[in-house]
Amino acid sequence: MGFHRRHGHGKWGYIDHTGAWVIQPQFFANGNFSEGLGLVATACQSDPHGDPRLSSICFPDKHGYIDRTGRFVIQPRFRMAYDFAQGLAAVEVGNKTGFIDTTGALVIAAKWKTGAHPRFADGRALVQIGDKWGYIDRTGRLVIQPLSRIAVDFSEQLTLVEVDHRWGFIDTTGAIAIAPQFYLAMPFSEGLAAVQVSPGMWGYIDRSGRIVMEPRRRIFASPFAGGLARVVEQDGSRYIDRTGNIVWAESLRTRVAQRPPPPIAPPAADTTPLGGRGSFVDRVAAAVDRAESAEAGRPVDRAIELIMQDAAKAATQLRTYLDKQPNDVRALILSVRLGRVRQVTQPIVTRGGDSVPTFASLAAEYAPHHAALNRALALEPNNAEAHYWKARLFGLSHDWMGMLYGLTPPPAAELALARAYADSAVRFGRRAVELTPDRVPYREALAIYLILSEQEREAAAVLREVAGGHHPMATLLADWEAIPVPAGAVALSGEARGMARMWMEEGTIPDYPFLRVRMYLVMMPADSLQAFYRTRWPDFRLIPAEDERSGTTRVRSFVQHLKWRGEGFVPARNKKDIPDEPTEGVTVALIEVTNPPSEVREKFPAPVGKVFCSLSFINVRRFDAR
Repeated sequence: MGFHRRHGHGKWGYIDHTGAWVIQPQFFANGNFSEGLGLVATACQSDPHGDPRLSSICFPDKHGYIDRTGRFVIQPRFRMAYDFAQGLAAVEVGNKTGFIDTTGALVIAAKWKTGAHPRFADGRALVQIGDKWGYIDRTGRLVIQPLSRIAVDFSEQLTLVEVDHRWGFIDTTGAIAIAPQFYLAMPFSEGLAAVQVSPGMWGYIDRSGRIVMEPRRRIFASPFAGGLARVVEQDGSRYIDRTGNIVWAESLRTRVAQRPPPPIAPPAADTTPLGGRGSFVDRVAAAVDRAESAEAGRPVDRAIELIMQDAAKAATQLRTYLDKQPNDVRALILSVRLGRVRQVTQPIVTRGGDSVPTFASLAAEYAPHHAALNRALALEPNNAEAHYWKARLFGLSHDWMGMLYGLTPPPAAELALARAYADSAVRFGRRAVELTPDRVPYREALAIYLILSEQEREAAAVLREVAGGHHPMATLLADWEAIPVPAGAVALSGEARGMARMWMEEGTIPDYPFLRVRMYLVMMPADSLQAFYRTRWPDFRLIPAEDERSGTTRVRSFVQHLKWRGEGFVPARNKKDIPDEPTEGVTVALIEVTNPPSEVREKFPAPVGKVFCSLSFINVRRFDAR
């Protein structure tokens, strides 16, 4: 069971995923239970990579640690404490930092000056001596003498070092592993590190220091995550794979006009949502409807700023009403709708010293809304609207994972929690449709949850009775059914969804981005793949784009564009037929790798042989405004 920290009556405790108190509010502040299941601490330092059993608790002047029952296992006696990592946690005694083990024993004396978030990584922790930084081991021995005025934690057994204004890398013994020679460097990730060999010239090196991707003029190059890295150049961003080839470039995407602000309709006679005629709940409902319309970009009869002010007023008065009428099911559901729209329209802002939000911390924010819906369903078990909104809240998990991690693989605990939320969205969505099968919004929402959970056949069935079978999502699903994939191809769903989320945030692809991108790992050469598609389209041809060699490794890239003609596709005949920014059809990108080095093979989710291909599709089909 995951715990979430929660405020109550001026103090802090922990709740479970239903909103029930597990550890009653009794602390002045608190931090994580680690494994990604705690809310961001504002008064305590916290680290999402810490020990899964213990959480740092802040008293006015002292910190201690509790277990999951709320029992103190390490009494509060430290001026400041941090989360566990690799079995140790940093604690402050006086003005110096030491480290304790999980019994509370001080195993490294408090004599060190450390950074903002001291922790062990690869068996080493940063300490400051004078104006430079060195590293201690788990016994507290200084094993790497101070070398640089700027230092970072170890990553993949290496860390950055600066000597005479040039950057290199040392190993965990302090020995120079890669000689300082770069103008700038980034930490290693997935066996590679981005380096700047001269001002503005970014490339990538391997762990031996060998340049494996030739430097090019770039504004920035990011570390790799999930086999891809983002590089920023003067004309836009590109995503490259570990061979340096472009998986997708901005020029292959379709820019769409930014949605204009919703038009303001002529003012109605009474636009004060909590005034006028009708019951109080009716007037709150009007405020919620306005707020949801503004969020969706539909025409509204009031300025956006005033609508949100009205929503805040409605929320305050609705809480008072529910204190007196806790069994009003309609009011309970309205409180959830109002709370959701207020939270999703407020940006998450972090400041220096803040911890990064986690999936669980975001989920904890919605625990009161789940509790309200649980009460509504206890009163009316067959209330379709309550089931629908339970699904909506659980369905937010997909947005959170994209916002928090993008293309980066999430921690296992976060992934497990997200999957549980996704399953719950489907379960409650199905029940809402069962109870009111004629409600189109309920069917649309369920179809989205099913698609994001990779249950596309059921999604198509759910949409079959909507818009005469021509709902845009149904059309996009049918498009993918019309594009065959070779036997044995491995779907790279995470990478495809991550790419789609990025493009959705940038507004560079049309509606339904989660249905626009497909990526596969194919265990055959490009010629065989071309022959496969010619069985479907005799004129299909993979059009060469680039051909590069590095030693025995060869990388070839190809493009193709499938246009619609009638009910089927027609492939482009040559490169001139492929638009730089297509507005219709399906763009195809293929990368063939021959003799991949071992470090490249290891990064794929399935064994790859001497030759393999990365195959990507993006569907840019347009739909008329609905």
